[in-house]
Formats: sequence, structure tokens, C-alpha cells
Amino acid sequence: MTHQLPLQTLIALVQAAYCHEPHPSLRVSEEQWPQLYAWAVQTEVAGWLWPVVARLPVDEQPPRPVRLAWALSAERIGEKSKLQEQTVCRVMQQVEADGWRALLLKGQAVAVCYPEPRQRLAGDIDLWIEGDRKEVVRYARSTNPACRPVYHHVDAHIGGEEHVELHLAPSWMYGWRRNRRLQRWFEEQRSRQFAPLRTIRLADQAVAVPTIDFLQRYLLVHMYRHLFEEGLTLRRVVDYGYLLQQGMTAEECADFRCWTERMGLKRFTGGVMYLLEVWLGMEPASLPMSGDAWSGEMLMAELLPLEERKINGKFDPSNRLLQRVSKAARTQYRNLKYLHHYPAEVLSAPLFKVGHYLWRKMHGWT
Repeated sequence: MTHQLPLQTLIALVQAAYCHEPHPSLRVSEEQWPQLYAWAVQTEVAGWLWPVVARLPVDEQPPRPVRLAWALSAERIGEKSKLQEQTVCRVMQQVEADGWRALLLKGQAVAVCYPEPRQRLAGDIDLWIEGDRKEVVRYARSTNPACRPVYHHVDAHIGGEEHVELHLAPSWMYGWRRNRRLQRWFEEQRSRQFAPLRTIRLADQAVAVPTIDFLQRYLLVHMYRHLFEEGLTLRRVVDYGYLLQQGMTAEECADFRCWTERMGLKRFTGGVMYLLEVWLGMEPASLPMSGDAWSGEMLMAELLPLEERKINGKFDPSNRLLQRVSKAARTQYRNLKYLHHYPAEVLSAPLFKVGHYLWRKMHGWT
């Protein structure tokens, strides 16, 4: 598939969407359009890219079946986003009524940075709960007795929604020292993020979210985690581009660079900056740090339409232990390609996962 979809075509399509070109021009053959649509779905940006396709000149439009499928997909994404906004408001109201303070994390908190938020594919509902870890787990179990807490979150059923992640910590790292620094930073940020609360408008209601500068750092960690788990998708790169559009002062840029180095994310962040330059066409001067082409070229493969990105297949549900071991082994094997770039994280992963399993076993959370 890759050789039939030139990189220049993919980048031109993405930049047309990000820069909102009024009259984009793409040279895509009739045979390439189905593959281009499949890639847009795979990278989770079909709804965001649809306006570009719809604005194409008549003689450059995709074949009718592809055009209809893409339009329908974009409409469904918009409807899902609208329903998700209503669900988020309902869940947040219920959490508050139950006596907790919570912040909306990840994509739902970033979507408002988009020119058209509902073009973004909505994901799960992630809340950072202010409270003691054991108390939060007890609350989650009161809504979902079958939940199995992990290091950073626990699944809850709140407000009629079955897929709510209550975060005990916003994220984590495999390396022990780096994770300790990260968790210490989250603790330092906790009081600042929860008081006073920053809010956004969703479905005509105020919803509490973290500050922009927190999200500009936290989303990097979240992308880093996805690189070693499900894989990095273009949607997350676009999210980060719109997040950086909110701006940083010179002082904030300097602090941001120090923070990435302290967290061991300098090389990864440089790779992300490179992706923002290449894919979104962002000017280097508008970025908080310079791009790293060596790291960026490695990350580039994650955004291309390669079947190798899908490494987590189906496993035998009759044996939970075998399923976990098999998935962990496949993921670790996949992550060996990152060893030269991020050795500490790759080598620490098996130790973290074994220790995490024993920790959950000790607490009866397996």
C-alpha cells in the first residue's frame, strides 16, 4: 500500500486540512482513493480530513463510492462527538454530585483547540480524580464491582456510561527513576490544576480541564506511552499541533525544554517537533524547541499506512494469563525497534510489567 500512496500526497492532504486551504489541489488516481480513505480511517483523522476532500475541484474528487463512504464516516464522527460531549457533561455532574472533583483529560480536553471540535474522532472519557488512591478505587468499585485497577487508572460506570477511566495518576513511565520524577511533577501540579478550576464549554455546560501549559506537557507523555503500547497515530500529532497553537511565551519555552530534559523526553519531543514541521507545516520558529530529524524519521513510519503497525491481534479469551503474556511478548518484540532511540524505556518495560502485576496481585486487583 505504501508505494501506491506517495508521502508527498499524504502530507499535502494533512497540511491542507491544518492550514485550511480554501482551494486545495491533490493529484490522486482513482485507484489510490480507496487506499487514501482507508489510511485516513486507520490514522483516526477521517472526519478532520473530510472538508479538504469536499473542497476539491470536481475533476479531482474521489470516486462516488469513496466520496459517499467518507462523507458518511465524517457525519458519524460528528454525531458521536456531539453525543460524547453530552455524556461527558452527564458524567462530570454525577462525579461532582458524588462528592469528587475531577478534570477532563486527553482528547476531549484538547478538542476545543480545533477550529471545528466535532471533526475530531472522540475517544474514551478520562478523568483525573482528586483524592486518595484507595478511596478512588473504592468509589470505582461501587459503580463497577468487576473493575480491575491498574497503576494509573480504574474503569468505572458513571452516569450510565460504561467506559469512564478514573485516573489515579494522569500517566506513567516504565523507567523507575523517570516515573518517580513524573509522579512527583503530577503531585506538584495537583493543587494548581484543581484550584482554581479552568473550564471549557461542552454542550453549553462548563467542564473542568487542566491548564494549557499542563496539557502541552502531559500530552507529550501520553503520546510517548502510546508509542510503546497501541502505537502513535496521526490524530495525536494533530492534537498536539493545535495545542501548541495556543502559544507559549519565551520563558515558558525555556521551562518546557528544561522539563523535557528532566523527564527524559528531549529526544522524543524533538521527534514530535519534526513531525509537526513535516506533516502540519508548522514553522520552526513557532515551536518551543527545534526538531530532531533522526528521531522524527523513526516516528514517521508510525504515521504511514503500514500494516505492521497493527501488532495486537486477537488472543484466546479462555486463558487470561496466556492472553496477557502473549500480548506483552508481542508488544515488547515490536518495541525493540525503538531500543536505539529510547533504550531506558524499552529495557525497563519488562521489569515494570512484572512488578506491576505482582503489585496488583498483592492488592487483590488482578
